[in-house]
Amino acid sequence: MTASRRRARWRPFAVGAIALVSWMPAATTQSRDTRALLEKLHAYLDAYEPALGEFVAEETFRQHIRPLEGVNGEATGGRRAMTTRRLVSDVGFLRLPGGLAWLAQRSVRTIDGTPVRSDVARLDDAFVSAGSAIFARARAIADGNARFNLGHPRSLNVPTLPLELLSRRHATAFATSVERDERINDRVAVRMAFREHPPGAIVAYDATRFVRARVRAWVAVDDGAVLRAEVEMDPPGWSGSHRVEVFFRPDPTAGILVPVRLTEAFTGRYRGDGAAAYNNYRRFRTTGRVLPPL
Repeated sequence: MTASRRRARWRPFAVGAIALVSWMPAATTQSRDTRALLEKLHAYLDAYEPALGEFVAEETFRQHIRPLEGVNGEATGGRRAMTTRRLVSDVGFLRLPGGLAWLAQRSVRTIDGTPVRSDVARLDDAFVSAGSAIFARARAIADGNARFNLGHPRSLNVPTLPLELLSRRHATAFATSVERDERINDRVAVRMAFREHPPGAIVAYDATRFVRARVRAWVAVDDGAVLRAEVEMDPPGWSGSHRVEVFFRPDPTAGILVPVRLTEAFTGRYRGDGAAAYNNYRRFRTTGRVLPPL
């Protein structure tokens, strides 16, 4: 995710479920204290971020796009050809120093089974950089690997997107409501809705405009854990859209909930979708340290 202190560059671009979900009585939901749930959520994310940041995962991302008819002068009529791609990448999770964005850094290893040869810096370079150099290096990695996505280049189709938007530092940017109780994988969760106040101030569309984000999160009642989250973003001035959904499950190796699946769907010049699976979580080790800028 390409980001500045209060914004992330949006690259425009259904959904499989891996969680067993059942509704619970509406009376239970009505008794929920929204403010108390928010505090549990924020406390969970405060502790979860450094825990997840110790790990790197393998990502297998299958993407599909089909050009829309009649867009940018393309001929209408007939069935447009679908293009598919399979990316295998390493993904690491880190918060840039100085309160910058929480990133999932993707380093593409193969495309449709062919090793990637590029001048993009390696993923571990971002982790061992010190001072202000880490931001430039992390941005170069994110932008360099974004070009391997089918359709529009984009760097927000990563598991940390909803977690960053739900973090405590963005709390005042959203109007929050409780929708209903649900049971996910035998855990009682509250489905919460977060709607960003206009005109938006977190995810940048271009140098002067922002998209408004809508987030829906399934938050565990007992400890505030995020079990599932989805983000919808509508860019200003045109009919495109971008939706990302992330599912979390316990990982025995990591000892915490981890992202296990991400799906996205988008329209613009293309209509596309994709599904990413995450496995092989391993602890990242380096002799370097991430230091804040001087």
